[in-house]
Amino acid sequence: MLGRRELIETAAAAIGAGSALVTPIRRWLGQDPTPLPHGTADGIGPDELAGLAATATAFRNWDVQFGGGLRRKAVIGQLAEVVDHLREPHPAPTQSELYRITADLAETAGSALWDVGLHQRAQQYFSLGVKAAAQAGDKPLAAHILATMAVQAVEQGHLRTGLDLIQMAQHGMRRTPMPRLDSMLATREGWICAQLGRIQDCHRAIGNAEDAFTRTTHDDAPGWLDYFSAAELAGTTASDYRDLAVHDPGQLANAASRFECALALRGNESLRSRAFDLTELAKIQFRQGEIERACATGHAATDAAAGLHSFRVRQRLTDLVQATDAYRHLTPCAELRERVQPLATTT
Repeated sequence: MLGRRELIETAAAAIGAGSALVTPIRRWLGQDPTPLPHGTADGIGPDELAGLAATATAFRNWDVQFGGGLRRKAVIGQLAEVVDHLREPHPAPTQSELYRITADLAETAGSALWDVGLHQRAQQYFSLGVKAAAQAGDKPLAAHILATMAVQAVEQGHLRTGLDLIQMAQHGMRRTPMPRLDSMLATREGWICAQLGRIQDCHRAIGNAEDAFTRTTHDDAPGWLDYFSAAELAGTTASDYRDLAVHDPGQLANAASRFECALALRGNESLRSRAFDLTELAKIQFRQGEIERACATGHAATDAAAGLHSFRVRQRLTDLVQATDAYRHLTPCAELRERVQPLATTT
């Protein structure tokens, strides 16, 4: 059984890329969950358990909407409280739910740390989340966390590790149909294949993502997957086409139209994703020579980013400033640069 001491050691271990990361995760996922004790510990009942789950959901929603800069310490503190409960014997259903809540909180903690640039610590919490999800016997949640880890690995330049993690997640879901999750995993696979120059594999993955999404329903997945909407599908496939355009320039128009579609579909439930989409669309418009449109989109991206506490958004804005370099002599670009640069500072 995964107890408090082991959880803390997992969160403190140094984990990198390649086999050092992938091998232990593959081992955890290949093991059956440890039989849980049938104790009846005092101190946690159904109401408190439901409260812990609701708190995990609230933290996750906050991170998705606003970024991880403000509440990461609170998330980590809540995670420590749940881990403390794992020291005690509980009935098997309670113990399993505690592992599931641990996994949920660990992913949110990892996302929050990643969002403020603490990459190594983030990866450590993601690993903790995968291990806890495996102990809970929750394959979809484990696959979801693996996908998050994959995106982080790719953003840090570890493309092969990212692809290994995605394929591991897809393998784990092969006997557990969940169209919304299958669609999300396929978009991540397509994104990595695009960066690897595997053009046909990228197109296949995008097709799989779109096909799977047509089979989704409003209640076909747990709450932690609610964010993967039609808007998110458009935004993630837009990123696939954007990176595919490095090898096939004709895909740049597809990327722009997908980002526009994502923005038209998004509400206010994910300000960070909206900032991502606007920033990437502006960069594409600069590449296409549509300077006035690009500047207008860049101002909208700046507006969206202003209230966020996200290192990742600031990094995207830094890239946007660089995209204006060739046009800095033009008044609209100079005005945009003046607005963006204070937010884009990553020190």
